[in-house]
Formats: sequence, C-alpha cells, structure tokens
Amino acid sequence: MAMRYNDPQWGDVEIVTDTYKNNGALAVQLVLCNEGEDLATLSVNMDDSHLLGEGVFYAKTYSENEEIAKVAMDSGWFEKVGAGRQSGFVTLPLWKLRATRK
Repeated sequence: MAMRYNDPQWGDVEIVTDTYKNNGALAVQLVLCNEGEDLATLSVNMDDSHLLGEGVFYAKTYSENEEIAKVAMDSGWFEKVGAGRQSGFVTLPLWKLRATRK
C-alpha cells in the first residue's frame, strides 16, 4: 500500500522510506506524486539514529521543512513519540512512521 497524502500547496505527496547507508537508520523522503520529484527530506541522520526503535526517526521540522512537516504530521501517517534532541540551534523531535494511516 502506498503511503500518500495531499498537501494543499504541493498536491499529492508520497512517503518513501529507505535506510541511511552509513548506519542503517530510517530515511524518510517526501516525493511529489505527479512530478516524481523530491519535495523534502523529512528525516535527519544523527549519530544515534540507528539506535531508535523501528519506524522512529529524527524529523526535520525547521527552516524550509517547517510547513511541509506540519502538513505531513497532520496527514495521519506520523506520530510524535518524543521530545527528541538538540542539534545546534534547533530541536529534532522524534517521530514514528505509522504502518497504517490514523
């Protein structure tokens, strides 16, 4: 089953998962369905990302991802599962990718 939702600004978005090559941690990419182009990288690979639980990742919710991340969270495919950690001047919250949409 494809994990998709509609972003009011960008249209239909697909959630694509992979793993980071250096540590096997979950990588989450948002792709525009109609164009097949990357919209945003939602995950951030930190030094301890590979230690997080299944489906759990640090989410990039700042800068150019601020609105995109809000819409992604509202889609029902994600849930916030922890405060996360500080990285420089920002806090990276812990999100979990749901197996089914809420």
